[in-house]
Amino acid sequence: MEHNENGAAGRDRQLGGALLASDDIFLRPPLSLVKPLNYLRSIVQLLSPPSFFNWTTSSMAGVPKSPLVLCVDGGGTKTAAVIADRTGVLSHGLGGSCNVTNVGLFIAVTSVTTAINNAITALPASVTPPDFPSSNPPFAAVWIALAGLDRPSDFAAARPAFAKLLSMPEDSLAFRVGNDAELLASPLSTVDSSVQSAVTLIAGTGSIAMSFTKDEAGLPVQIGRSRGWGHIYGDEGSGYHIGMSTVRSTLLALDRHAWTSTTTIPLSSLSAFHQDVLAHFDVSGDPDEFLAAVHAAPGADPSEHDNVRKVRVASTSRVTFAHAFPPAGGAAADPEALRIVKHEAADLAETIVPLVDRVRVRPESAILTMGGALLGIQDYRKLVLDELAARGVVFADAVRVEDTSVSGALALAVECL
Repeated sequence: MEHNENGAAGRDRQLGGALLASDDIFLRPPLSLVKPLNYLRSIVQLLSPPSFFNWTTSSMAGVPKSPLVLCVDGGGTKTAAVIADRTGVLSHGLGGSCNVTNVGLFIAVTSVTTAINNAITALPASVTPPDFPSSNPPFAAVWIALAGLDRPSDFAAARPAFAKLLSMPEDSLAFRVGNDAELLASPLSTVDSSVQSAVTLIAGTGSIAMSFTKDEAGLPVQIGRSRGWGHIYGDEGSGYHIGMSTVRSTLLALDRHAWTSTTTIPLSSLSAFHQDVLAHFDVSGDPDEFLAAVHAAPGADPSEHDNVRKVRVASTSRVTFAHAFPPAGGAAADPEALRIVKHEAADLAETIVPLVDRVRVRPESAILTMGGALLGIQDYRKLVLDELAARGVVFADAVRVEDTSVSGALALAVECL
């Protein structure tokens, strides 16, 4: 087992989105186990029967096939829609929060609709934009992968809603609705025979881990899930959890200074880290003002207040990471910010541990695939891998998938058009 450049056991690779343009698909040295074209194909084969691309059903017979495909990746902070054709990615579009557990199906559909419309608007002038909404399917194939969508009752409600939105028959094999973590398991289909399972880890606004093994056809099949309980009961190692710890740390720092209801704590008495947290919310050193700003949901519909507050708290993690991992040659890391990040990295590693049962998932014959904005931070990934190694969990390889919506759209284009 070789060690990565950060010293963590296992190789840590980052997979970018421009998969059709070059064989050099990793931002760091290529992962020898994964072939670019097979990677694309395996994404859309994930948890799907071999006939996934026999898209025509009786209810779609005679309908002209669109030259476009769509992949939507919905998370706790944003929804990303990508449209592609045979030549590659054509456009991107963003929408609001889309974690079904937190915002509900109605808002999730609204966020997906916004993202799709923005992607259509962003299409180049040379591409005829599809009619959306329309009585005919605007896309040849669609993959919608959303956070919080992972239980039978969720699918039972979501699939018909999105089928109606996109004019796709519910039974169409070119129409897939699933959890966002599923997009990350695709490399399992293309690795060599020594790798039998995969663990996927997402750390964005929220966090979740899932485990997969190969079926008889060599395709990933989900066999386990760890946490993903939402921000009230879980989401350890996520942006929200780091933000919550940061807010608490700032409040404790304010409490350590003597103050009365008529006194504002001078900012100069606080660390640069805590000063920047207060500046993030545009407040002074008054604890009541700070708490009010944290709980504010300016301009939000009352039904969205809770989710807006959650996203505001999660956004605080940017300040924490900036002080925990300052640029080389700059100021030293803030001890408190680094303590928070290290603690959350340990919790994120603990999310994976229950999935490694040494029977169905043996780390030495498994890969770890990582997604979400936080795991795009190299220093944070290193902490998580180090924490796993300290627990005796060393994967055969560790892959960072940078943009699952791009990867999914490109894969659909390769296989469907």
